[in-house]
Formats: sequence, structure tokens, C-alpha cells
Amino acid sequence: MTRDDALRKISALLAKTIENGATQAEAEAAFSKAAAIMDEYQITNKDLGGPESEFGAGNLFEGRTMSIGQNTALLVLQAAFPVKVLVLRATGRLHSMRNVKILIFGDAVACQSAAWAFQFLTATFANLWKRYKPPIRSAEIRQSYFRGLAIGMISKIKSDRDQRNQDQPGTGIVLASKAKKLKIAFYKTFGETKTINHQLDRRHDSIEADDAFVAGRRDGRQINLARPISPHQSARSITSA
Repeated sequence: MTRDDALRKISALLAKTIENGATQAEAEAAFSKAAAIMDEYQITNKDLGGPESEFGAGNLFEGRTMSIGQNTALLVLQAAFPVKVLVLRATGRLHSMRNVKILIFGDAVACQSAAWAFQFLTATFANLWKRYKPPIRSAEIRQSYFRGLAIGMISKIKSDRDQRNQDQPGTGIVLASKAKKLKIAFYKTFGETKTINHQLDRRHDSIEADDAFVAGRRDGRQINLARPISPHQSARSITSA
């Protein structure tokens, strides 16, 4: 296979996405095969006509409303990846069919990984909630469980990051520098934005809700974001901030 053939093959494989009708398994298999070809032929994202590793914005989601799983996934994304998330809410009847739009901002690799993680986490959270069997099912129980999922994942991510910083002195300084550049670039692009603070650690109103929170936190700590995004990287390898 020539290099030009490889480029065409990779482009075709990368087009097999969930959005284009492929199943998650098919999309994952196509991505892995494309990554292997990129590695064999030393092909980069730039060779494919994609953006270089510099900050930019991409569309993560657009719809009428966000689910509790999507909201929870957004909390985890900003803790796990060097990205910023911007939620736009339209008003007025003309926009009634598309009331929510989520943009993700960061470098090309981080945005690619975070976009995959958003889909993965949204589906995983929904499956975990279906599997969880509380004595009763209510909005309060569900909110407590999903809040536990977020705290469980975020605490595990921070723990893993602290360990890596100990194993590789100076890593934390590099991440802090990149986070500062990301913050400046985000401000220059979007200006002042309103930050929503989620009270993840607030008290629960019932024993059942407290049990759901504990169960969610336990399940959240078991979720693994390790997944190949390029021949030599995984989502876990670039988590930061």
C-alpha cells in the first residue's frame, strides 16, 4: 500500500463514527485500525488535513435539553482533560428545537479525546444507573447517585495525577503552564463567561440518597478512561489540569 493509499484508507476509517451510523464497537475498531496505519506510515493529523495542536473550539452536543448523564460527564471532562466547556442556551420560539449547544475548547488532541470521553461517559453513566438497584427510584436518588459518580471519577483522576507528578517531577509545572495558556486563549475567544459552581459535596436529605451517593462514588472510581487516541497516546496519558 502506498502512502496515498494509506491516507485514503485512514480517512475512510475515521469517517466510520457513531454520528455517521456506525455502532460504538465498529467506530472503536475503525479508529484502532486507522491508528495502526498512521503508526506504520508515520502519518500525522496534519497530513490528514486536520488542525495542528493549537487551541480551537468544536461542537460537542446540540439538542433540546441535556440529560443528567451529560451534565455529569461535563464535570468530569474538565477535571480529566486540558479543555474548557462552554454551554450555550438559546431563548425564544425560533430556537425552541435547539435550546442547548455545548462547545469544547482546547488543542486538537485534547478535544478529540474529550469528545470521545463525553460519549463514552454519557453511555456508561446511563448503564450504571440502570444496573443500580436502590430501594426506591426518585429524582433525589438519581441526582445523588450521579453526583457520586462525578466525585468518584474526579477524585480518582486527581489521585492518579498526583501520583504521576511524584513519579515525574516537574510535570505539574508543565500542566499548570498549559492550563494558564488555555485560560487566556479561552478568554480571548469568548470573553467573559459565567461559571456555574456545582455543589457536589452537599448533604443529602435521606438515608437512601446518601446510600445512592456512596454507591455512585464507588462505581465512579472504577471507570477507566484509558483508550487509544493515536498510535502512541491514550485518553489517560493526556489527562491534566
